[in-house]
Amino acid sequence: EAFLAKAEGEIRAAKEAGFNVLVSLGYSPRWAARKTDGVRGGNYVARDLRDWQYFVAVVAGRLGDSADAYRIMNEVNHQWDTGSQPQEYAQFLKSAFATIKAIRPSSTVVMAGVSGTPGGYLQEIFRAGAGDSFDVAACQPYVHGRKGPEEGRLVDRLRAYRMVLA
Repeated sequence: EAFLAKAEGEIRAAKEAGFNVLVSLGYSPRWAARKTDGVRGGNYVARDLRDWQYFVAVVAGRLGDSADAYRIMNEVNHQWDTGSQPQEYAQFLKSAFATIKAIRPSSTVVMAGVSGTPGGYLQEIFRAGAGDSFDVAACQPYVHGRKGPEEGRLVDRLRAYRMVLA
């Protein structure tokens, strides 16, 4: 509750300063987390989809029109980030989309930024029925290497990502 109150004040200040606000619903709160150990301090997937829905509803209801968009988790294709399989992420995405749109229909829902060019992961999300459960698809193509960005890789990865979304 205290964290959400502080976030609410910061978001309100950003809006008053003319910024658009994207709220990242990256992880479940500690009370709902499947795991609460590790370096991320409890930032894991919810044990139960109902707990996740409740969390999303509380945040969306409390922030109201202050949030322009909500990103549903991040880099879900990495085991260390959420540990979710694409079918599981699809359920969390569908749930969050329906919950947010029921509370704030004008809010934009952003699918997790997946890293690299994980075409198979995205296809599995769509096969699990979540293809219509977001307004914007995020992408984190990571084209840097030890010697710096590799020429042409960004456009190639973005095109590959777009082909999966088509």
